[in-house]
This record gives sequence, C-alpha cells and structure tokens, in this order.
Amino acid sequence: MLNSRELCAVFITALAAASITAYIFYKSIAAFFLLLPVTGIVAFLYFRMEFRKRRDERLSVEFKDSLSSLSGYISAGYSLENAFLEVYKEKLEGSDGSSPMLSELSHIAKGIRLNMSIEELLTDFSIRSANDDIRSFVQVLNLSKRSGGDLREIVERTAGVIRDKVQVREDIRTATQAVRFEQNIMSVIPFFIILYIDLSSSGFLGPMYNGIAGRAVMTAALIMMAASLIISRKISDIRL
Repeated sequence: MLNSRELCAVFITALAAASITAYIFYKSIAAFFLLLPVTGIVAFLYFRMEFRKRRDERLSVEFKDSLSSLSGYISAGYSLENAFLEVYKEKLEGSDGSSPMLSELSHIAKGIRLNMSIEELLTDFSIRSANDDIRSFVQVLNLSKRSGGDLREIVERTAGVIRDKVQVREDIRTATQAVRFEQNIMSVIPFFIILYIDLSSSGFLGPMYNGIAGRAVMTAALIMMAASLIISRKISDIRL
C-alpha cells in the first residue's frame, strides 16, 4: 500500500496529466473532470508498480548483503536461528529505519523469540516479499535444513548468484540509460507539437475541437499515444 507521500505524488501527477490532456486535446473543462478519474487510476497503478519495483530491487541488494553476514555467523558456529538474530542486530545498528530488509528481519527475529519454526518464518518471508531470489533461496535452505546439508555453502552460493544478477541488472540499466532518456523525450514531443501548432496557428486545429468527428480524431490520437508509451515501456523493461 502507498504511504501518504506517495499518494500525494499520485494526486499531483493525475491532476497535471488531466489538466494538460484536457487542454491540448479537447480544450474543455468537462473533459478535465472526465479524464481525472482515468489519470488517477493510471497514476496510482503506475506509481504502485514503480515503488514496488524499486523496493524489490533494494530488497534484493540488502538481502544479498544480509546473506554475506549470515554466512559469516554460520561459519562461526551459530545456528541458523541465532545467525538470523545476529544479522538483525547488525542491520538494526546501521540502518535509518527505512530498510525493507530490516523490516523483514525484525519479523523473523520476533518469530524466533516466540519459538516459531525458522522454516515457517522463512516461507512466510518469501511469500510476502514476492521476490524470486528470496523464494528460491528459502526453498533450497528449508530442504537443506531438513536433510542436513551444508548451510554455509548454500548461503554463500545464493549470495554469489544474487550478486551476479544485481551486477547484470546494473549493467543493463547503464547500457539502456540513453535509450530510456530518448524514449521519455519522444513521449512528450507530440504534446509540444500540438501545443505549438495551436498557439502559432490557432485556427488550424479549430475543427478538431468542435464537432464529433474532430473530437473522435483527437481521442484516437490520444489512445495511440498512450498505447505507444505502454509498448515502449514494455520493450525497455528488461527483467532477469
């Protein structure tokens, strides 16, 4: 769920999008009130997806760092439960309170102190995080713990795999940064073109703002622009 700050960003974005679209494509106050619920829903879904994606990426990085610490404590002779408690204490000392991994470790630590099964706590963690790396790690770790496998080796291998994925993800983001910037520029150019034509030759687009045919053409153009934006986002969104 979005917090108050994020909901404020959603409201401002929806208001700005509805205002700009209503003016450029329809020049109508009624269109603004019709578009506002649509832009509100779209902005909410977009921001929720983006904030969730950023949280997931941050969680993966912090999970990788936590695994390195966990491996060290297991190598030092700590049980898996005590190792998680030590990692939580370590994370608590160096965190500003906004860490998603700290919140998850806190939940695990409370469960351990209540004598809950570590397998149950980790399974719940993997479900709530909805992170593929964490889900795979928990499945292998639970199986290894029941069969008596080498926990330290499993933790180290998982940390290595996640470390490689994070590095590849950063390399992809760097390689596609220029393309994504160009994509953002191309997304707003049609708005500026229409606005420029309207301001420089006010009567040229007059038929588009009057009558059913003109408004239908503008609506079709708006839908095609929205579709092209969605497709371009999908193309540039490379997932591992």
